[in-house]
Amino acid sequence: MDQTLIDVQKKRYDSSRRVLVISQDENLQETISEALLQQGCAAVSAQDGVEAQKIIDADWYFVGIIIDSRLRNPSCPPLVRLIKKQPRLKEIPVIVVSASWTFEESNQSIAAGAMALVPEGATDAQFQSVIATTIGSRTKSLWDQ
Repeated sequence: MDQTLIDVQKKRYDSSRRVLVISQDENLQETISEALLQQGCAAVSAQDGVEAQKIIDADWYFVGIIIDSRLRNPSCPPLVRLIKKQPRLKEIPVIVVSASWTFEESNQSIAAGAMALVPEGATDAQFQSVIATTIGSRTKSLWDQ
């Protein structure tokens, strides 16, 4: 079997590279998914906090969580707090993507437990940089060990 095909299959089944992306905006999900792919990660998408919680309840192993700040049901800071209160999730880095930066919004997201804030409209390179610095050390493949 071709080594490239083997490598692709290993990455596909390697859960150590999965990131939960919570956003109702399909364009934003696509942008984030592409940036994650470039960093060797796979995106698992949820439309809102309720769907995200169902995904987490069924399968909670993720190396990171990325949340759209415009999210409702619940809104972003309460969702980050909810995630950080769960013992099995509290160590997972959370990144918030925001369309509007206000001092209050930034403070609320950080106070809730977010590790990084990214402005919506960030380039792929900027997303990749944040992913690499925030969750990059957690994305080493189990196959590489």
